[in-house]
Amino acid sequence: MDYGIETLKKWQDGLMEMAKKILRQDGELRPVAFILTERMNIDEDLQQSALLLKDGDVLSNLANADEVKPSDTVVLLVDLNIGPEQALEVIKSKMPPEMAKFVSSLEADGHRFGITSPATSIAKIVMQKLDLHEKDVVAMAIQLMLKKTDAIAYVKIDESWQVSAKGNAEEVEKYRQEHGTLENHPDVVESVLTFMETEGLSRMVTVEFKRNRPKTGRIIGFGEPMEIVETAETDPAHKSSGRFTHLFEKAKAQPKPVASPNAN
Repeated sequence: MDYGIETLKKWQDGLMEMAKKILRQDGELRPVAFILTERMNIDEDLQQSALLLKDGDVLSNLANADEVKPSDTVVLLVDLNIGPEQALEVIKSKMPPEMAKFVSSLEADGHRFGITSPATSIAKIVMQKLDLHEKDVVAMAIQLMLKKTDAIAYVKIDESWQVSAKGNAEEVEKYRQEHGTLENHPDVVESVLTFMETEGLSRMVTVEFKRNRPKTGRIIGFGEPMEIVETAETDPAHKSSGRFTHLFEKAKAQPKPVASPNAN
């Protein structure tokens, strides 16, 4: 498959259209990441989540199917609704080995004492201790999977709350910090957000949508797509920032991990 920029953009745009259909049908989106790689780069424990990519379409073939060659392009689908067990696995992958071993021993002790899900309380304590938000762990998980699969590119899809800064970016950011979200900002809009990264390029595409409020809450229309593209030539002062920006670049700079979180 051609991994050129225009092909990757077309792939991202196709995923946006799929997300819009799901949103119109179900009224909400589950946050996911699609990781593009080659069959030979996917470890055995991840193969059940991989789909064959052919002629620009995602098919239902498992990556370990007999007809899939090692060099064939596949897509790993990663559920970004991460549970406590997965969160701990992600966090431990970033810890020094002895600290990770200690956290694992706490989990084992919890099971021995009959605690149904010791990871729930342990993950909460560890995240508080390390000052980690749930979204920080999701970003760490994406980086881990990008490195684990030696990814060619990836696309993250999610719903988002957005406010046009209109020259008041500092005020918008202040509101976010004070309230933890933009959900109740007077100028907020809902949108579908797709974020694609590959070597030397990132592309964010957002599409606003409206709901039938306060009656059904169903989606009644979508706006025009808005695109932001950054390349290696983009002035660093003008590059975007945040938890989920430049994860591809960060992942490539890290050593390949021994273990990975479970993919769904």
